[in-house]
Amino acid sequence: EPIHAGGARLPPPDLAAGAGMGERSLRRHLRDRIGLTFSAFAAVLRFQRAMRRLACVPAPALAQVAAECGYSDQAHMTREFLRHGGFTPGARPPVTLVGMPLEGVAAIFNTA
Repeated sequence: EPIHAGGARLPPPDLAAGAGMGERSLRRHLRDRIGLTFSAFAAVLRFQRAMRRLACVPAPALAQVAAECGYSDQAHMTREFLRHGGFTPGARPPVTLVGMPLEGVAAIFNTA
């Protein structure tokens, strides 16, 4: 669960070491078990984290959220919001966020 808790900001070698496996195994497990590449999974987690931060009252500045969530800048966050949600951070619809069920992710990596 360190990938989720860290907002997908830990590099693959650190995550692999934490899971007790090689980096290639980590990437393969993500692809086979979750259906996403490491970078796609990390992008989804960044998007979710940013949505949670923007749902705070009062909402923090967009540039602050971008920096906290691992985007290179506010424009990068806007492009990713358009890609994943079809809206910009400033024009996001009111949503109820549901967390990804990741409590079993560690078990996925521990299966051989």
